[in-house]
Amino acid sequence: MSFFDKLGKTVTNTAHSVVEKTKSSTETIRLNGLINDEEKNINAAYLNMGRKYAELHTADAEPEFQEFLSAIAASQEKIAEYREQIRKTKHLLICQGCGAEIPETVLYCTKCGAENPVGKQLAEERAAREAAERAQREAEAAARQAAAQAPQAPAGAECCPNCGKPRMAGAMFCTFCGNPFVAAAPTPAPAPAPAPAEQPIPQPVPAEAAPVSPAPAAAPAEAPAAQPAEPEVVTAPETAAPAPEAAPAEVQGRLCPNCGNPVPEENHFCTRCGHEMTDQPAAAEPVPETPQPAAPERTCPNCGKPVPDGNRFCTSCGMKIGE
Repeated sequence: MSFFDKLGKTVTNTAHSVVEKTKSSTETIRLNGLINDEEKNINAAYLNMGRKYAELHTADAEPEFQEFLSAIAASQEKIAEYREQIRKTKHLLICQGCGAEIPETVLYCTKCGAENPVGKQLAEERAAREAAERAQREAEAAARQAAAQAPQAPAGAECCPNCGKPRMAGAMFCTFCGNPFVAAAPTPAPAPAPAPAEQPIPQPVPAEAAPVSPAPAAAPAEAPAAQPAEPEVVTAPETAAPAPEAAPAEVQGRLCPNCGNPVPEENHFCTRCGHEMTDQPAAAEPVPETPQPAAPERTCPNCGKPVPDGNRFCTSCGMKIGE
């Protein structure tokens, strides 16, 4: 029985020891937590006291605090720089009236209603850019329309080297830009082939009579006269007959008294030599049987003369005609 009594006593003592240690450990943990809370309060008080001291004595702080205040100022500058970079990334600005962050494109602050000068400048630049783009599109459309309405030069036709428009037949000046055309050197006509030399016709040569031996009994007979050979006939080469010249085309309008070039009735200057055609009489033109109403045509704003469609310059006074 003593063995079991001793065993029970040992178990009881061990249980009491465990309970005491558990209570001690729990109490220690609780107290350590309270200590940590008080240390946090102290650190917060130190932080608030230091911030308050830095706000009040930044300019007149004691020398031993200058190092800490300089470090705080440097960190604050870096923070402000990083925040400015974030605003630029998000296209935000600081309102000059209330300090709130606003989009840079708005004209007025959404918090206080203050005017945003940056947003106003951006709006003006955007309007100017849109106007320039619209003007460029209109100019390109007008150029395409003018190119479509301009007469196209047929294949192989000569064009003006200045503006590229087709040259009128026989014109010495461009009717679009007034550029004079350089007259091309005339192509020399091929020399005529020399006529073949005439061959002399050979004359017939009479044949000589053969000598006849005298016969002893009979009288010598006369030899028959030799027949002349027929002369060889040489045929002269035939020359090609010249082609008949084409009949001149009927002249429409007037003829230039200087170079003889046909000039339309509405032109006051010759397109070949530039001679003035003001007082020249018009050539006879066939009168149409039934007059048709003439289509409205452009007139020169300077001299009032009609200008054919497609001409960029007045052929009467040389003034440029607008579109």
